[in-house]
Amino acid sequence: MIEVSGTVSRDLKAYIQRVAEYLNLDLYDSYYELDIVRDCAQKAGGYCHGDENDIQIEIARYDAGGKVPRDHMKINIAHELIHAQQIASGRLENGGFFVNREGGTETIAYRHVFDGVEYINCPYEDQPWEHEAYQREEEVYQSCR
Repeated sequence: MIEVSGTVSRDLKAYIQRVAEYLNLDLYDSYYELDIVRDCAQKAGGYCHGDENDIQIEIARYDAGGKVPRDHMKINIAHELIHAQQIASGRLENGGFFVNREGGTETIAYRHVFDGVEYINCPYEDQPWEHEAYQREEEVYQSCR
C-alpha cells in the first residue's frame, strides 16, 4: 500500500502499513511514498506533500530535540499519514506559491484549500489541517501500535 524506504525495521514497516489500513488509505487512488530520513528541513519531525495522485512523506530520525525516540517517531508517522489521508481524499489541497497583488503591492503568498476554504499565508498554529492531525495522532498511534 505504501512504498517505504530508509529503514529495514520490520516493526516500523508493519506499523506504517497498520496505520495506512486504519486510515483506509487504500480507498483513494493515490500512490504513497514514505521515506525515513536522518533529518527533515528546519529540523521538523516530518512532512507530507503532494496531490491526490502522488503523496510523499518524510519522517525524521533526528529533529530539533535530537534523536527521535521510536514511539515519538510512530506518532509522527501517524500525524503525517493523517495529512496523506487529507490530501488523498481531496480535503487538503496545496495551492503552492503565487504572486499576491492585493493592496497595490506584489508579495509572494502561499495557498492551501482545506474542506473547501482557502487559506493564504495561514500561520502554522492556525492551520485547521494541523489541528486535526494533532487531535487524531494519539488515537491513531494507540490503535495501531
